[in-house]
Amino acid sequence: MGMVIIIATIIAIIIAIVMAERAPGMNIRQMRYILEIAKAGSVTTAANNLLISQPSLSSLLANVERELGTQLFDRGTTPIILTYAGEKYIAAANKILGTYHELQQEIDDMRDDLSGRLNVGCSPQLSPFFIPSIVPVMLERYPGAQINFTEESSKALEVMLLNGALDILICGGYISHPSFERIILLEEDLILLAPLDRVVPIVDGQRGGQKFPCANLRELSGEPFVLMKKTQQMRQMQDRALTENGCAPKIILETGNWQTSVRLVVTGMAYTLLPYVKTETPIYTTRLFCLERTRSRHTCLFYRKNSYYSKLLDAFIQTVKSIIAA
Repeated sequence: MGMVIIIATIIAIIIAIVMAERAPGMNIRQMRYILEIAKAGSVTTAANNLLISQPSLSSLLANVERELGTQLFDRGTTPIILTYAGEKYIAAANKILGTYHELQQEIDDMRDDLSGRLNVGCSPQLSPFFIPSIVPVMLERYPGAQINFTEESSKALEVMLLNGALDILICGGYISHPSFERIILLEEDLILLAPLDRVVPIVDGQRGGQKFPCANLRELSGEPFVLMKKTQQMRQMQDRALTENGCAPKIILETGNWQTSVRLVVTGMAYTLLPYVKTETPIYTTRLFCLERTRSRHTCLFYRKNSYYSKLLDAFIQTVKSIIAA
């Protein structure tokens, strides 16, 4: 009975895809290429990313727009932006390609060899620490698998997960969406990173259960700090921690990259606040301190509740959990 349901589902998906293929400008190749143009904001950049010539991609776009009888992009802006019709096309393309990807996953699972493709999103702040740990293990355990990583902002990745462009997402913080299932991987305390040559006032030395001495942030008011950009979740966490610990720092730089923050601390230019992760903490080039009033955040996996839960997706989740536990 279970096999009958699977076969019926696959037939329904195939029919949907075939119908999409017959619609003007909506075959799989066209949709993927136009999605790349929308993402890149430029035909030239998209062509480079797709490893095809710019004239070929321009011709494909022109043919699709001619078939549809409308423009998908406003060429009068830089970067080019979607028209209203283009927004509708992208929404439909994401749904169709998501359905097509689920079909591929279901067929892969019927072979029972854990092959196939998994599209994983990861924020740029976490990718240097997670990707090198995950990819070698996955490829060794499941040589038939193809793991595609995408690095974007958490907000962009959330949209891609919702539209089916991603199967799973690794990011810090909490995404509140009814369509997403969450798995907590890590709970990380925010800590102070200080240059080696700067004196940091201590509250009362190292307390029981704390990894490092407890810094008195009040005494660091007016001192130079490098913080994340205001649009990022981490910056909101940093601001709350500074306020709760009575510190009004002199912010000399706002950056979107954790490594930039760490390097400025290493050079002696500034302090910063970042989550404590063993694999990323430069213990020999900076000094680390706990906060009197600590803040913590979660690093989580997110995937869609109602999408097809493939064997490869489950294998990926279990692999990540085992790496974190180790």
